[in-house]
Amino acid sequence: VDTERLAIYRRLYALGSAPQLDEAAAELRDRFGQFPPEVENLFGVVRLRLLASRIGFPKVAIAAETMEVEFPPEAEKSFYEAEQFQQIMHAISRMKGRGVALRQLDSRLKLQVQLPKFAPESDPIVAGLALLEELSVGSSPTP
Repeated sequence: VDTERLAIYRRLYALGSAPQLDEAAAELRDRFGQFPPEVENLFGVVRLRLLASRIGFPKVAIAAETMEVEFPPEAEKSFYEAEQFQQIMHAISRMKGRGVALRQLDSRLKLQVQLPKFAPESDPIVAGLALLEELSVGSSPTP
């Protein structure tokens, strides 16, 4: 059972798109039935990772009340020189007063979010997805 569970986790984290995630969820739901909340959360976390990656963020971490999104290293000039970066920064500036702050930590730029302030009454994963959706508006999706 643990081997099977590990194989499922590996498969989920290897997915490259939301449609692939939806397909995997449907297949697993057919196989195992309705998911418990922990499994729904796992799918939410994978969805967060996929959306963050599509925007260009290499890392996203979420907890009950906070989310931290890491920008690519400074050396990735193509990210910072692209129009998408300007759109992301503009979207962040519109989030002022909503618990969203840019921080330079070591050599990395990070976006830190107080989820209850950003989206009161929302589940942390739902709030995190909403934030990433706002940042992706206007950005061109990658396959």
